[in-house]
Amino acid sequence: NPAQRRANCIDAVRLTGVAPDNAAAEAFLSTFTQAFNGQPASTGGTPNLQNEIADNWSVGTTIRPRFIPNLTLSGDFYSINIRGEITLAGPGVSLPSCFDSSNFAAGQFSSFCDSLVFGVRNASGQNVIPATNPLTGAPLPPAAVAGQPATRTEDFQFAFVFFPNANLASREIRSVNATVNYKFDISDLFGARTAPLGSINLSGIAYWTRRFDIFADGTPQTLNPAAGEISTLETRFTISHRAGKFGQYLQWFRNNGTVGNVLTNPNDFDEQSPIFAFPANNTFNYGATYDLNDNLTLGFVANNVTRASQFPQFAVVNDTIGRAFSFSINGRF
Repeated sequence: NPAQRRANCIDAVRLTGVAPDNAAAEAFLSTFTQAFNGQPASTGGTPNLQNEIADNWSVGTTIRPRFIPNLTLSGDFYSINIRGEITLAGPGVSLPSCFDSSNFAAGQFSSFCDSLVFGVRNASGQNVIPATNPLTGAPLPPAAVAGQPATRTEDFQFAFVFFPNANLASREIRSVNATVNYKFDISDLFGARTAPLGSINLSGIAYWTRRFDIFADGTPQTLNPAAGEISTLETRFTISHRAGKFGQYLQWFRNNGTVGNVLTNPNDFDEQSPIFAFPANNTFNYGATYDLNDNLTLGFVANNVTRASQFPQFAVVNDTIGRAFSFSINGRF
């Protein structure tokens, strides 16, 4: 409610001593700009925190059709609901929770108002951290040193900000995980003469984030379904080959593009700053083993063979190493 918020801001300007009456407070606010940089801050425990509550369930199935030996199909659906999730409440939550309250004028302040400490003028006219919160009258925790000069010298700026822990957030997740696995001997396709060529194993995994919604301070937000993930759909396909003492595999990882901010509408992805973008990318890994004897096996792995970039706009590879090689000797005794 913009009118409610403005009325509360006018009261806050008076409570902090910036203006003597509503008219002067309104005139001050007409040219006021809040600054969010340079202020000291702290966080800490909250005595009245409660346990988080989760209501989760899943259902899945596995199919092994008789008419295709060695084929396995499986799928799982996950439903996760978390209530009262413990989270740090910064100014982005504390400000609207405090200044949108309909009880502000009556002195019944939201507990979030205690986390916002405005500077006040001392006898010398210097903007300092007060001993008590000028809005609520509550004493400040020791992390805020009363009388210390505020980093912002302007009126009605924060002198200190607390990030309290609160049972504030909730989230709802719906996702699907599907796998397929199929193994066969090469000789099954090309005859007994190809038996020395060994066997092939094909496997694939797909994880789809169907829904990822969060609820902050009681306001539901339907978000980017890829929230918390690199992509909405993540897939991995592996082809493995085994012939006698020799084995090898090739993996393909595919991640669809998304953005980093969970509040971003997918329709606005193209308008995002490059630093918040996660373009679609593909990664390939290769590995091989050879059994020297019954006890010793040589191994070789090449990760990110093509040196694919998760952030091509910055020429940054998928991890801090990029293409990586490793060699190993495994012993069994």
